[in-house]
Amino acid sequence: MFYRLFAYLKFLSKSTNQHGVHSPFVYDYVTKCLYSKPKRSKSKTEDVLLKSVSFFYREGFSVLANKGFKKIMNSNLPYPVNERAPFDFVYFENPDYNSVLSTIQNDKISNNGMVLVNSIHQNALNQNNWEKLIALKEITVSIDMYHLGILFIRKEQEKEHFTIRI
Repeated sequence: MFYRLFAYLKFLSKSTNQHGVHSPFVYDYVTKCLYSKPKRSKSKTEDVLLKSVSFFYREGFSVLANKGFKKIMNSNLPYPVNERAPFDFVYFENPDYNSVLSTIQNDKISNNGMVLVNSIHQNALNQNNWEKLIALKEITVSIDMYHLGILFIRKEQEKEHFTIRI
């Protein structure tokens, strides 16, 4: 309990909204996607997932996610979702460092691919795993939203990290 309170206060002290973002890519994503209305789900994680997929992938795309999130995507998106690598979108319920690392480093994610990692501040282990992931050379953009983190693989972009309140 103390860890989560401390982690949240630390997050609040570092976080910003769209006005603190100097990357055009991330600014567009935050203002046109994350802050857009209406909410698509009561769950913040599901809301971010559905908005992000609709924002980046206007047609079919390839996904690696658990069965629950695949079902949510299939019932809420008007286009096909397939499960063939390289993946455009990857969702990890729990940030097991080795499975995320294996997916990233074995070219299973396309350029412009997006990885959502849930519960990044749940405990010290998840926080440590998150910090190791954003340090990977393959990850060029990372966004910490406290309850979940997003990693982007964009070879054309400089490495940047953002802490955003949503």
